[in-house]
Amino acid sequence: MLATMQNILGHIKPGLFLRDYWQTRSLLVRNAIKNPGRAINGDTLAGLALEDNIRSRIVQQTDNPRSWLCRYGPFDEHDFARLPETHWTLLVQDVDKHLPYSADILEYFSFLPRWRIDDLMISYAVDGGSVGPHTDQYDVFLIQASGQRKWLLQADDIDSDNLLENTELQILKNFNPETEYLLNPGDMLYLPPGIAHYGIAIGECITFSVGFRAPSQADLLQAYAEQFSLHTDKPQFYRDTDPGSTGRSELTLTDIAHMHQLMMQTVDNEALMIRAIGNLLTTPTDTPSLHEMPDMGPGDFTELLGKTSSISLHPATRCIYINDENGVILYVNATEYRFGDSIKTLIIELCDMYGLRKESIGHIMQDQQLLPLLHDLYQQGYLYLENTNI
Repeated sequence: MLATMQNILGHIKPGLFLRDYWQTRSLLVRNAIKNPGRAINGDTLAGLALEDNIRSRIVQQTDNPRSWLCRYGPFDEHDFARLPETHWTLLVQDVDKHLPYSADILEYFSFLPRWRIDDLMISYAVDGGSVGPHTDQYDVFLIQASGQRKWLLQADDIDSDNLLENTELQILKNFNPETEYLLNPGDMLYLPPGIAHYGIAIGECITFSVGFRAPSQADLLQAYAEQFSLHTDKPQFYRDTDPGSTGRSELTLTDIAHMHQLMMQTVDNEALMIRAIGNLLTTPTDTPSLHEMPDMGPGDFTELLGKTSSISLHPATRCIYINDENGVILYVNATEYRFGDSIKTLIIELCDMYGLRKESIGHIMQDQQLLPLLHDLYQQGYLYLENTNI
């Protein structure tokens, strides 16, 4: 863990930030983090971008200021050798899941719900490198790790047709910045959804982007529809209320209203809604390179726990818990587990701390509910046991 977390917002307390800035307006914090990029450099990111299972892209601005190129990895050494000296950026997603030590920076944001954190994206840019002026539909904290980056902001609403054509990048055609910041190493800029921004590298620089996921209506409906189709044995069908009262081909507004009512009845199922949202929010967005764990039975795993000083979840593990009248529902990487009240405290600790303390391990070894879960996570490589010989 890096340091005292409350310093990330400077002189602003988390409660004040959530009230006055979160999802409403931008915030610049000077010297938010000390030496944030000490273990990350351009070579590190380029090495990740060579791998098949890592999402990466290179965005390059051409001689035409309205022309941008975007290429997706995996790349090879020749791809980097052919790049110009200026005006390109390498972006690597989910670095926290592939370089676990980089996930420490996420602990600074413990004042926000853990399930909202999407990933740590890191970009390396040469002089003039950028991804163009654009908007995002999620909250993001931009931390300058090394070098300098200039940020231009436009808070006014952006018209939906104000996008460059002939590019897959969502770059704005017309961008009229109102605010300009120059970020130095350790500085942080928070941007809520919808704020147009344009970051331009001044010389070589590395920028961390901590993004916060927000499911859309379409995401929620799709997740629920999948669960409904899997777990509904007797679906209801539309029934005519007044057949033969209209023209042969007419679909009346009354018919549509009855179909809408039928659709609304399908989402009136709290158990399916919980399952849909639990699966949606804990489905990993990326497949990390996990350590292969030795295959062992429950007895050997229990013995191994006795030699363990602490338990940590791999950063790629997504977990949430939901309290209900029967205890606690746990979702880990889109898998559901249900437990009674007796171990609720341990489940909360596992999710909130992304691990378990030594004093909690003794309780686990006596519990036949939690042991199979930890054993399963360990075998999949999502769980680390500290201070063991394995």
